[in-house]
Amino acid sequence: MNTARTLLIAADLGKAYWGYAVLYACDVLNCTARKRLGGLTPYQKLHGHAPNIERFRVFGCKAWALVPKRHRKKLDPRAKAGVFVGFSRKAPAYLVRVPE
Repeated sequence: MNTARTLLIAADLGKAYWGYAVLYACDVLNCTARKRLGGLTPYQKLHGHAPNIERFRVFGCKAWALVPKRHRKKLDPRAKAGVFVGFSRKAPAYLVRVPE
C-alpha cells in the first residue's frame, strides 16, 4: 500500500485510481530483486527467466488512446489524451484513462 500511495501522490491522481495504483505497484514489486530470493525477482523465481521491464512506464504520465475509425469522422482526432494507469490483464496492452 505504501508503493500505491506513493504512485498516486507522485502522479497527482485522486483516490479514485487506487485500484490501478495497487495493481501497478504489484507489477513493479514482482519485477524487483529480493535479497531473500538470492537476488532474483519473484517473477524470475516463478517463471525461470528475467522479466521484461521495457514495458514499464511512469504511472500517471500523459498517454494517448486511439479512437477507432468507427467512432470518428473524417477530420476528428485519431487519439485522445489520457493518463497511463497500468497494464491490461486481458491483452498485451496499456491501460489509459481518458477523462470525459
